[in-house]
Amino acid sequence: MQISYINKATYAATTVSTSVTGYGVDALYDIRLSKLFKFSGIENCWIKVSTPMTLNRLYLANHNFTSAVTITLEGNDTDDWTSPSTSESVTYQSGIIYHDFTSATHNYWRVVIDDPTNTDSTLYIGYMFMGEYFQLPSMSPDQTLEIETTSKSEISASGQVYGDTGYEFRNPTINFPTISNAQRLNLITMFQSVRNVYPFFMVLWNNNKDVETVMYCKLDQDKLSFKKSGEINNPYSVTLKFREVF
Repeated sequence: MQISYINKATYAATTVSTSVTGYGVDALYDIRLSKLFKFSGIENCWIKVSTPMTLNRLYLANHNFTSAVTITLEGNDTDDWTSPSTSESVTYQSGIIYHDFTSATHNYWRVVIDDPTNTDSTLYIGYMFMGEYFQLPSMSPDQTLEIETTSKSEISASGQVYGDTGYEFRNPTINFPTISNAQRLNLITMFQSVRNVYPFFMVLWNNNKDVETVMYCKLDQDKLSFKKSGEINNPYSVTLKFREVF
């Protein structure tokens, strides 16, 4: 499992190629995915972050790109994009676009998006995350990967069902039987930052994202409970519960 919770771009100087009035740059960093940033077109769009940052992870959540989109992540030490030092081709994914890459440090970063066959007149993004991740160890094989609904229903006295349709969300509970003290401290630092309020990105299986896609979620618990595991090098165990948010 990999978790990314510090968005380094949030308070950085950000400029864009174009934007639609009322759907400006601030929306890129709003944690509500429904709050949209919109380009005023579908071709040659870019977002530039002019702050020195070390990155190895990019997420673009709640977008309207087509599978034919071309996305490039670029990093450079000067604001000249003729031949950037880092240039990464980002693969399309529906819902949340996720890209991991070798850690790099640059003064400027840029995401370039070109989607000329898109039938929409504008491209939008619900949230852009630029940052890093921390790695958690192997989890127990018998995990509980729940999908829940907010729908409510009742059965009448004569057997008819009545209800209100809600929405579905993932709500997994993951146990880590052995974690190191360094990993325990990382979790405590994260908990002090996000608590059970602020959302983050979680990759359950980094090598098999098609089985369980990237999740935008929050901690669905109000405390961390560590137990001694009996292992010398990994002396703790912990269980984490996540709730998908949108």
